[in-house]
Formats: sequence, C-alpha cells, structure tokens
Amino acid sequence: MKPLEGGKISPRQLYALLVLSHLETTTSILPSLTTALAGRDSWLAVTLAILAVLPLGLLVAWLGKRFPRQTLIQYSNSLLGKVLGSLAGLVYIWFFVHLSSLIIRESAVGFNLSVLPRTPPIVLIGLLALLGAATARGGIEIIGRLAESSFMFIIFFTLLTLILPLNFAHLEHLQPFLARGATRVFTAALIPLGLLGEFIAAAMVFPYLTKPEKATRSLLCTILTSGAIILFFTLVTTAVFGRTANNLTVPPFKLARMISIGNFLERIEVIVLAVWTIIALIKTSFYLWIGALGSAQLFNLRGYRELAFPLGIIIIVFSITAYDNFADAIRFYTPRVWGVYSVTIVMGLPLLLSAAALLRGYKTKIPENAPDN
Repeated sequence: MKPLEGGKISPRQLYALLVLSHLETTTSILPSLTTALAGRDSWLAVTLAILAVLPLGLLVAWLGKRFPRQTLIQYSNSLLGKVLGSLAGLVYIWFFVHLSSLIIRESAVGFNLSVLPRTPPIVLIGLLALLGAATARGGIEIIGRLAESSFMFIIFFTLLTLILPLNFAHLEHLQPFLARGATRVFTAALIPLGLLGEFIAAAMVFPYLTKPEKATRSLLCTILTSGAIILFFTLVTTAVFGRTANNLTVPPFKLARMISIGNFLERIEVIVLAVWTIIALIKTSFYLWIGALGSAQLFNLRGYRELAFPLGIIIIVFSITAYDNFADAIRFYTPRVWGVYSVTIVMGLPLLLSAAALLRGYKTKIPENAPDN
C-alpha cells in the first residue's frame, strides 16, 4: 500500500520548522502576558519553562526512536488500544487544528492593530487559511523547504529588531529580583511552557526524517534556540518598556518603530510585518498538515491531501469565533485557561504514552507488520 506521505525532510529542516513555529505567538503576545503576571521577573518565568521543556523533548524523541516508522497517531493505538488510542489521537489533532485557528486570528488582529486597521479581519483570515491549506496540501517536504529557505532571513531580522533598540533599555527595569514573589513566577511559567511545548508536533514528522538518528539533537537544539530567542525577547521588551510592557499589543512592531540609524534605516516594521506573515504561513501550513495527515491515519483514509482545504474552512470558522479583539485573546492566554489547556496536552500526552510504552515493554525495533505511513 502506498504511504500517505511520501515526502522526506532533513533534521535541519525540522529544526527550522519548529523554531519558526515557536516565534509567531511567543514574540507577538508572550512578553505582555508574562510581564502582566510576573512583572520584572518575566524572564525568570521563561527560563523555568525552558528547563521544564528540555526533559519533555527527550521523552518525545525517545518515543520516536521506539516507533521509528510510525507517527504519534499510529503508535497511540499500539500503546493504548484502539479506543483510548483513537481518543488520544483526536485530542492531538484537535490541539493543532485549534492552534491553526488561533494563529491566523492573532495574525489578523496584529495586522489590524499595526498597518491595516480598515481591512476586515475575515479577509486576512481567509487569505492566510487558504494559503496555509494550499501549502499543507503540498506535503511536509514543501513545508520543510519553505522553513529552511526563509530561516536565516527571519532570524536575522528578528535579532535586528531585538539588538538595535538596546540603547533605549534600562537595566533598572529588571530590578528588584522576585518583586512579586516566587508564586507569580511559577504561575506565569505555565504560559511559555505551553507555547514551547508545541514542539510535540515533531512526533508526526519523525518517520519522514532523512536521518532519524538525529531526531533527539534536532529537538534539543530547537528548544534551546527557541528558548534563547524568547528569553532575549522578554528581557529586551521588559528593559525597554518597563512597567508598560504588559500593556503592549504587538511588541515586535513597537520595538521596530524605535529603530533609527542615520537616515537610511528606519520604518523597518514593514519588514517585521513580512517576517510575521511568513512565520504565520509556515506555522499554519505545518499544523494543518498535522491535522490532515493525522485524520487520514486515524480514520484509515487513502489520502490526506484532500482534507487540507476542508480543514482550512474549519479553521476559518474557528478563528472567527475564537475571540473578538486583542483583549479577549489576552484573557484566553492566561495560566488558568491556556496554561492548563496546553500543558495538559503537551506534557500529559507524551507522559501517558511513555508510561504505556514502559508498561508494555516495547522494544526499539518495530514489528514487521507495522502499518505504513
């Protein structure tokens, strides 16, 4: 039987794909969210999240090595049985389809607040969703190449946006240490923990790696790179804006508008907008691909590409009903809502599957009658 996905990507492409997927939400609203809870210690909340995610990365890579020819959807059935395995697969698929709808909604709101205030959100949402669905239909190889080819461009301008406004930074904005207490820091850490934990998306990609033995290295490098950028972003935002950081709507544009070098480097927020658009497209298409391929594997369909556009329509509907404005988004991305919801999935699912694998005593070598991808 012909496999559902015939494409392959390199560990480098997986690394680029996961890092860029982290940058969309974590740089657009994360600094405001963590600062609102932890104040000057928001950087510490991000640090705790990075430390908590590292062992999770090892766990996901370990599962991938135990089932080298299967995605998470497939080995969930092997480990948990058909009923519980299908339920776990549905939760996994729902999570990334839901995230896709949030991504395009956040992007539409960001465009409205920054450069396109009169454009109806539905236009931006529909355009991003359909472009994402078309890219997802092309397969993981297309998505991986898009991520790899745009990676250096995006990272360069991301770092440029962070480094050039440093002359406006004030170190006293980062003091005193633990001003609001340790409890606030631990609570705030749930937000970046859920966002960084989205790398469990890699559990759908492992069977399509050209060098699967480098999966663990790719995951750990992803966590460290993404964590470092997010931490730097949080530090710069807090040091530059101080107490007002928690009121920022789109921090990257606020930082970009402060940049002015002579008379030749100004108004680079237009470039930031282009970077943000590319990241949103890559992340949406990647998560839609997960939803389409995962659904096809879960329901034993002959193909997954036909599901890309129907899922695109679904996320348009979800994104329209997600929230009305940026204030609603802030209320969603709280420890009690987003923190509990995301951490339960990104940590609970790998832990459940790992425990099942240990109890069942699965070996590294996969059975000969394992289903094709």
